[in-house]
Amino acid sequence: MLIILLGTVVGSKNRKQSTVLFMINLILAIYGAFSDSFSYIIDGNERSVALIKFFTMSAYITSCILLVTFTVYMVSVIMEKSELSYDIIMPVAALSVIDIIFLLVGFMNGKLFYIEDYSLMQGPWKSYVSVLPAICILYLYCVLIRYIKIIGIKQVLAFSAYMFLPVVSSVMLVLFDIPDYTYTTVGISFIIIYVIIQAQIVTESNIREEIFFEASHIDSLTGLKNRRTYEEELKSIEKDINVGVVFCDINMLKQINDSEGHEAGDELIKKFAKMLTDSFSDGAVFRISGDEFVVILDSIKEDEFNKQIASFSKLNRANDGIASCGYLYGSNKDIKAMVNEAEEKMYEDKDAYYKRTGYVRRR
Repeated sequence: MLIILLGTVVGSKNRKQSTVLFMINLILAIYGAFSDSFSYIIDGNERSVALIKFFTMSAYITSCILLVTFTVYMVSVIMEKSELSYDIIMPVAALSVIDIIFLLVGFMNGKLFYIEDYSLMQGPWKSYVSVLPAICILYLYCVLIRYIKIIGIKQVLAFSAYMFLPVVSSVMLVLFDIPDYTYTTVGISFIIIYVIIQAQIVTESNIREEIFFEASHIDSLTGLKNRRTYEEELKSIEKDINVGVVFCDINMLKQINDSEGHEAGDELIKKFAKMLTDSFSDGAVFRISGDEFVVILDSIKEDEFNKQIASFSKLNRANDGIASCGYLYGSNKDIKAMVNEAEEKMYEDKDAYYKRTGYVRRR
């Protein structure tokens, strides 16, 4: 159970409510198993009578609390797929409170268990300990059957393991003189639940987180990094390293959108984005607005930067000057200032483009 708990903590970055509840159940189960085991270990030690009573009672009460928290967890999993109110846990909570009162009374009058010759002896009420939990479990089975089509047979069987195995252990304990394996069966049940349900929930949660990250950091049209990523990466670039900056603005995009439609404009944007990624494969390429693109090449040598610029400029001319661009190379003292200077060079190139082609520039 400790391994599963650690796996759940490490494996889920953005935890859903059901995952948090599963972790709470694991923690309670671990504590209950510890209390139960420790009471057996110190049984018969005359100096540990008080501890025997405390940990034995802790194991009993923890099992009642665990039944409630498991019910809340089960309901939260169902709620992820269907409308359901937490009011459905009230019968389990009420019966568990009654059961705890029964345990406390049995503890105080010695009917639940008692100490004889420094060893734990089971009292006459021991046989009735599982009655109220059994009623709760029957109720939970009814809930599962009601929602079986929504959550699926695999999840129903996984939840059933938690309810079935401890019941079998309790029945065997009543019928035969064997050690109490309730928390062992609870641990096995959580392994089954983890494999069938919780691991899938954690995986789906991480996938959703990755999708959200991509949606918020990647431009959907071109697949390039977007302005948000651009702003973040500008802050992370090291000072005093050699940086190459390329600032580009697509020419005639507004005219193409107006005359040929936005689909044609989108195709032009995607075409230019591919030109940038092909030419600057070692750099970070960003689409920072509708027609503006920035490329950052950090830790690049000047001759290599100039070689890539020459190759890209040739490709740009071969495509009728699809974009106006400004280039800058130098040591990074202020990366934003370098980008701004490259932008100014781009505007100079754009003015030259419109003078050369005779097109009227539209804003």
